[in-house]
Amino acid sequence: MTEKNRAPNFMDIYPHIFRHTFVTKCIQSGMNAATVQKIARHSNEKMTNYYTHLEEEHIDDEYERYVQKYGTET
Repeated sequence: MTEKNRAPNFMDIYPHIFRHTFVTKCIQSGMNAATVQKIARHSNEKMTNYYTHLEEEHIDDEYERYVQKYGTET
């Protein structure tokens, strides 16, 4: 019988990461970037963009919505 590694595996999680997650989820839900900027109290849009980490699946879904509405590029 082999002994399993029972050492804890800690992830790099810190309180500030929740700020990034909140901003990203607001943008992905369709909230206007200017509104997110005000809620997050960012001084400019560049900072809001810095905090936004769009997931690949979200980008694909948004592109698919575009294609459904306007068709594909020729």
